[in-house]
Amino acid sequence: MKKPLENAVIQRPLYHGTTSLFVDSIKEHGLGGLNPVEEWDLVSIYRALFEVADKKFRGTSSWEKVRIKASYIACQKNSNDGLNYNFRHGNVYLTPIRKIAFDYANISEGSELLSYLKGLALYLIHQKEHEEVNDILPMKVASILSKSYQPVLLRLESVCLTEIEPENGMDKDYLLSLWQNFYETGTVDKGLTNWKLTKPLPWDRIELLGN
Repeated sequence: MKKPLENAVIQRPLYHGTTSLFVDSIKEHGLGGLNPVEEWDLVSIYRALFEVADKKFRGTSSWEKVRIKASYIACQKNSNDGLNYNFRHGNVYLTPIRKIAFDYANISEGSELLSYLKGLALYLIHQKEHEEVNDILPMKVASILSKSYQPVLLRLESVCLTEIEPENGMDKDYLLSLWQNFYETGTVDKGLTNWKLTKPLPWDRIELLGN
């Protein structure tokens, strides 16, 4: 079986799930060339919505069901529940598993944080806080959230180890060993995680796949 790494190059394709919202930007600037989380100030917007919800609805059953996860997102940190889920946003993540990438494209607007932001805004609107939401959401972001997008799957071949790192700070060699074990046995180790892109990749290195 082919090793996952040879001559510092990943020998398996890596995938990234996004949506039609970002395809033109990726074509022009490359994958990771522009950061919509920073460009649209999505973290600050999410935090402002979170503060409204937490102030007005803390203690209610509907808010307490989602509050802990929402607090991780607002603080941009990993969960401390032993599962170490990554709630830090603004990076591009790649996975060797096509289905994982496509699932991400299907459950979000092509940006996980945009998806969370939309969910929080809709929660507040459902709680009759339309004015608060309108005051916080910039017109551009509100317009983006009002539209629907098609899932898009990208495949990248021959990604260099210098272009990626483990998403949660894990040692690279250890993560490679986990992926090798997955390829050989099909077993998903609980420590298995995705790769974080550390530099933009141009469009000519990216293949746009169908569903």
